[in-house]
Amino acid sequence: LTAVGCTVTLAVRRAPRARAEFRARVAADPRIDVRKRTRVTAAIGGARLEAVRLAGPSGEEEVYAAGLVIKIGVIPNTEWCRRTLAQGTEGFLEVDASLAASRPRVWAAGDVTRPARLSIAVAIGQGALAAAAIRAALSDSA
Repeated sequence: LTAVGCTVTLAVRRAPRARAEFRARVAADPRIDVRKRTRVTAAIGGARLEAVRLAGPSGEEEVYAAGLVIKIGVIPNTEWCRRTLAQGTEGFLEVDASLAASRPRVWAAGDVTRPARLSIAVAIGQGALAAAAIRAALSDSA
C-alpha cells in the first residue's frame, strides 16, 4: 500500500513474530506507523469506513482510515504437521516445483510454503499449480 502513496497504521497485538525480512521492510518504511500491543476494537463509519478505534498501551484512540486490511499472522500454521511433513527453520512446508510436500500424495500451496510473496494472488496461482499436479498424479495412478 505504501508503494502507491498510502500511509499505513499497523496494529500488532503481541510481540512481533513476523519473519525478519518483513520486520526489516516495515521498520525501514516511513509511511508505516507500527503500534505495538494494540488491537482494532471498532470500524467506524456509515456507508464508508471513516476511522478505526485502536486500543493500546496509552488507551483508546480513533485513527482516520480509508480502508481496513485484516491479516492474522505471518507465521505459517503448520504445527499440526510438524512430525509428518518436512519444514524449514521458520515452519514453512518444504515443497518441490509441483508443490508436492515431503510425503507421497501430499501437496501444499499458499502461505504455508514460503512463496516469493505472501499474497492471495500467489496462493491462488499455487493452488492452481497444485491442482494440476494432483490431477496428473491421479491420472497416472489410474
